[in-house]
Amino acid sequence: MLGIAAVASLVVSLGALFFLALPLGIAAIVFGFKGKRRAEHGPGGGRHRTAAKVGLGLGAVGSGVSLLAILLLLLGVSLLGGAMGGLNREVDEQAQQEQQGQTQRQRDELARRANRQREELARRAARQREELRSR
Repeated sequence: MLGIAAVASLVVSLGALFFLALPLGIAAIVFGFKGKRRAEHGPGGGRHRTAAKVGLGLGAVGSGVSLLAILLLLLGVSLLGGAMGGLNREVDEQAQQEQQGQTQRQRDELARRANRQREELARRAARQREELRSR
């Protein structure tokens, strides 16, 4: 009975998310050991002993695969985090360059307005001088 529980634990762990596979794989190992011990001391041990061994082996495989998946996930997250940091820096630099470009355009526009105002004032002053001379 415990051998069947060990196999069932592994089967469920293979279909579950990998982080659930580790505890279920460990449960399969524990049930496999218990089932093997019980099969050696109980009646009809041959059939149950085989199921216990299968559960034990599959539990070990499931736990190993789960640990590997967790390590790969952590590695992927750390690599992705580094890549995202670089991307964030690039976006920040680009935004800063755009802001500087807008600031430069604003300064250029202000300079053009100031030049137009100076030119207008110069024309007015010239007209006023003409009027004063003509009188």
